[in-house]
Amino acid sequence: MIERAVKFGRSDGLIGVLAEPAGETDARTGLAVLFWNAGLLHRVGPCRMYVDLARELAALGFPSLRFDLSGVGDSVVGRDQLRVRERAVSELQAAMTFVSSRGSVQEFVLVGLCSGADNAHAAAVSDPRVCGLVSLDGYAYPTWRFRAIRVASFLADRRRVLDYLRRKGREVLPLRRPPGEELIHEHAFDWTFPPRRRARHDLQDFLRRGMKLLYIYSGEMFAHYNYDDQFRDMFRLGDRGDQLQYAYLKNVDHLFSLPGARERLVAMICEWMQHHFGSGTESGVKAVPRESPPA
Repeated sequence: MIERAVKFGRSDGLIGVLAEPAGETDARTGLAVLFWNAGLLHRVGPCRMYVDLARELAALGFPSLRFDLSGVGDSVVGRDQLRVRERAVSELQAAMTFVSSRGSVQEFVLVGLCSGADNAHAAAVSDPRVCGLVSLDGYAYPTWRFRAIRVASFLADRRRVLDYLRRKGREVLPLRRPPGEELIHEHAFDWTFPPRRRARHDLQDFLRRGMKLLYIYSGEMFAHYNYDDQFRDMFRLGDRGDQLQYAYLKNVDHLFSLPGARERLVAMICEWMQHHFGSGTESGVKAVPRESPPA
């Protein structure tokens, strides 16, 4: 496995690391994987998750680029007037063009966590070069079963019920609230998802295009996603075989901070990549000997 620091984009302002298989291989030369920032996290990903994943994929024959969006990590601040999501999509497209310019890569799998999943979705809508999407803690919408589980969980927690009643009491009698006290949000996810109808329409389009889709949700998304088949119930896309797969990792946190959780995630994504794009598929990949690169 070979890793190189690279720069690309407008005025070479975007910084990343290109990971490529070493030696002769029958790797799918027309495919590469992209990773970038989740929120304000550096391109290495939460707890270096993207580093681990990129190196495992390189050992399987898949090249990848992990990079910083403008204004994050090592990349310079963007000077254009684009909105945040528009700029992210533009920079993802610049990354695709850069990787393509170095060889025969023409298609890409995007891996995004949280806001990165939002950017990945938008880029897939905009660019036909995207052939696969791995969405981690992405879009989620309530269903009747989701609401029932939320209510049951709330009623089973005496402390939360009492806190709720105290807050409501202070709203009725605001003068009894201690000076300077602020209410605490129940969860940290204030991300506004697009309308469900639009997200479903996009998913249908992805499937018509033949894209391979993997959606993984952590237990920390409980306020938005809280049971195994919620994805099926949210979008009702019918049986799509293995073209569309989803999973709920109930005991895993949003950043996959525990080593076991990260290893499980990396293994899931590598297995998914091998199944759809690896050896034995239409465009095969052969595993290559793995080196031990420096941290």
